[in-house]
Amino acid sequence: MSGALAPVDKALADLARARSGGAVQKALDTAWRATQGASEQLQGVRVPDEIRSEHGALVAALGDLHSAVLNTSIGLRRPASSGLCTPGAAAPHVGTGRSFAALRSAGAALTGRGYRIGLVLPTMPKEQHRSMGNGTFLRDGNRSGRGILTVINSGGTDTALTVARGKRPAFTVYVRKHSDVKVRHINDGTYTIYYASGEDWDRGAKKFSRECSFQKFDRTSKFETATTSTQIVYSTWTLTLKMGIGGNATVSDVPPGQYPS
Repeated sequence: MSGALAPVDKALADLARARSGGAVQKALDTAWRATQGASEQLQGVRVPDEIRSEHGALVAALGDLHSAVLNTSIGLRRPASSGLCTPGAAAPHVGTGRSFAALRSAGAALTGRGYRIGLVLPTMPKEQHRSMGNGTFLRDGNRSGRGILTVINSGGTDTALTVARGKRPAFTVYVRKHSDVKVRHINDGTYTIYYASGEDWDRGAKKFSRECSFQKFDRTSKFETATTSTQIVYSTWTLTLKMGIGGNATVSDVPPGQYPS
């Protein structure tokens, strides 16, 4: 058994260490081939009747892990449907899955019966729940105007809100769930407002690692300043980042590749 399972251990260890997108995808490809090969190889092994049940559980767990790894590989290319938005989300997703736990349990059962199967299984990274401070500017330009934008995030996830002229971001500010942020000194102009929501802010990737979504307000926001002999009048906008009954601002989904960055 150990000869069949050694490639599985190595592939999963490589996945646990992988950081870049290319390394993660390579490790996933290797892992799904290794789990498939081990499952097929062990299906043809004749084992004593006393461990037939444990052996069957091991083969089934390998097959399930193969499917989980393959789906993770595909899911990284389809974040909208899989909820996996950065390469760093792959290893925790595999490691916290039921198939990984089932494989560990099946291996332990055979070891407990006195059979050396050569399956160690690495410690996989855990899912993280990183965040930025409320009001942190992830990007900021030259703001020297008088406009004011208040952002109220009444939703259940953190949000990175981008104010852009066309596709060119003027600034991006982080708004934690159930919090609000006021941005001052916005220059005059007409802006489109985008926002990305999700779980676990990955600073390196500059995006949420899980459950990411991308939207924009359909209506543009115009900031204007007018000066009279007695006063200065300037624009103030308030946006709420949760659609609900009574809302008067419609939003549209934005493909990740078209989100301004």
